[in-house]
Amino acid sequence: MIVLGVETATGVGSVAVVNDEGIIGECTLNVSLNHSERLLPIIDQLLKNSDIPFSRIDGLVVSLGPGSFTGLRIGISTIKGLSLASEKPIVGISTLDGLAHHYPCAETLVCPMLDARKKEVFAALYRWNTSFELQKITTDLAIAPQQLLQKINERVVFLGDGSHVYESLIKEFLGSKALFAPPHLRHPRAATIACLGLEELKKGNTLAINNVTPHYIRPSDAERNKKT
Repeated sequence: MIVLGVETATGVGSVAVVNDEGIIGECTLNVSLNHSERLLPIIDQLLKNSDIPFSRIDGLVVSLGPGSFTGLRIGISTIKGLSLASEKPIVGISTLDGLAHHYPCAETLVCPMLDARKKEVFAALYRWNTSFELQKITTDLAIAPQQLLQKINERVVFLGDGSHVYESLIKEFLGSKALFAPPHLRHPRAATIACLGLEELKKGNTLAINNVTPHYIRPSDAERNKKT
């Protein structure tokens, strides 16, 4: 089984193709171009370089958020468009779940943290159990970083751009209890999203196309403006 995965929840966009044996190909870009300008060309180029025609793709996987409102809309609308044109099934994966899987079997708490602007972060807490299963301890949160850090009183590894933005604050609160992912593991990756999605696809956990929607946690500015 082969799946195509797309990750556009942050400024670091990526596309990956994976199968049951692992990663076939992945392209990640951290540049100023908007996701809308680069996503389809990258998908096309990656499939060509992987020598895999789109017809051989069995399913489509997309990061649902939380994350950038604009980035999520672009990734999800692209995947929905590809699905409508091909009738290929879609799997949605939480961006924070994907990030947390970058540290399998860690002996510490795992805290993916994305910069949500407005002095907040999108975050959740996870722990790997003795059966090598990732357990989610909290729901996805849109929260002031100070409030999040007050919930933590043990060693924890932080991932995501929010941990970089608030690194000084984290160290002030937690001192030596705070660990930080290296740069190559800090950002969400389409390969991780695609691998998680492949397992869900095997279980039949697909989404109806109308249910493929961004997981914003908090309302967008446009939604807030409608209410005022």
